[in-house]
Amino acid sequence: MLSKAELDKLTHEWWETGALHVGDKYVWDEEVKAVNAMMANIDELPEWALQVRGAMPKYGFEMCAHRWLDGLDDVTAMIGAEEFRPSSAGHCGDVPGRVIDASERRAAAVQAWLEGRKATDALGVQVAGWLGEPSDEKTQAASCFVELVRACSLTIDKPGHERAKALATGWRARADGNETLQFMFQGEGFDCLLENNCGFKTVDRLDLYIRNIGGDRSQAGERHGMCNGQLRFVLRDDPTRFDVTRGYLWGLQAYLLGRSVEWLRANKPHCAGAAIHALQGVSRAGAPTPLRRWLVASLLKSTKLWCQAMLNRMGKEEVPAYVRDLPDVVTGVGG
Repeated sequence: MLSKAELDKLTHEWWETGALHVGDKYVWDEEVKAVNAMMANIDELPEWALQVRGAMPKYGFEMCAHRWLDGLDDVTAMIGAEEFRPSSAGHCGDVPGRVIDASERRAAAVQAWLEGRKATDALGVQVAGWLGEPSDEKTQAASCFVELVRACSLTIDKPGHERAKALATGWRARADGNETLQFMFQGEGFDCLLENNCGFKTVDRLDLYIRNIGGDRSQAGERHGMCNGQLRFVLRDDPTRFDVTRGYLWGLQAYLLGRSVEWLRANKPHCAGAAIHALQGVSRAGAPTPLRRWLVASLLKSTKLWCQAMLNRMGKEEVPAYVRDLPDVVTGVGG
C-alpha cells in the first residue's frame, strides 16, 4: 500500500502537463482538485489502476504526437478491461512506420531530382516541380536534405543518433555562403525537426523545406515550432485529431453523469460517434465504482488539458463555437 508521501509524489507527476504549466510550477485548477478529491472515496488503489493512471496524457503523451488518438484508445481499453497494457502510441519518440516511409519517399524524390532522373510517380513530379531548375545553391541544400532525412530515419540506437548529429553539425558549418542552407538551419533548424519527428506535422514540414529549397518561402514561418508548438495547426491541418478527442471527452462525461448513447446522439451530434466509442469502451468493466469513476474522470481531465493547450497555442484566432464546447469536469465528478 502506498504511503501518503508516495501517492502525493505520483499525483504531482500525473498532472505535469501543458495547460497547467505556469512559470516553473504546475498550478492545479478546480477540475484537477475535484478529480484528486475522488481518491478519498476509494478503499484501495490496486497496482493496475495506478499503472493505468500513470499511462494517461501528460508531458510525454501529448496531443501533437502522430498516434495521439490511438493512445487514447489504448487507455480507454485499459479502463474497460481493468488491466494495464503497455503502449507507446501517442508518446514522445513514437514515430510510426508510415512517417518513416513518407520521409524516405521524399528523400528518394529529391535524390532523383539531384541526379536529373525524370519522375515517374505523382510525388516525384510534385517534388521536381517544387525544386524547379537546378542551381549550385539548390543542389547543395537538396543534398543536405537527402543526407539528413535518411540519417535521422536510422537513429534507432545511440550510434545512429550520434552519426546523425555529427552530419547535421557538418552541414551547419557549411552553410556560410549558401543562403538557402543558412535558411534551413535558422532558429530550431532542419536538424531539430528531424530529431523531433514524433510531431504530427513532420511530413508536412519536410514538404515545406523542399519548397523552401526551390525558392518558395510563402509559408517559411511555419517551419518552426517543435512538439506542442504544432498544436496551433490542428484545426486547419488535422481537424479529426480534435473532433475525435472532443468526442471522447463527451463520452467520458456521459459515463460520469450516467447518460446514454441516445443522450449523446441527441446532444452532441457533431462528435457522437467518437463519444459513443469512448462511453462503451470504459463501460465494459460494469457499473461505475469509485475507482472506475476516478480513472474515467482522470482521463477526461488529463485529455481535456491538451485541448486547452491547443486553444492556448492558437491564441485569439477565431475558432468555431463547438471547439470551446468541452465538458465541465467538476459537473461530471459531481454527477
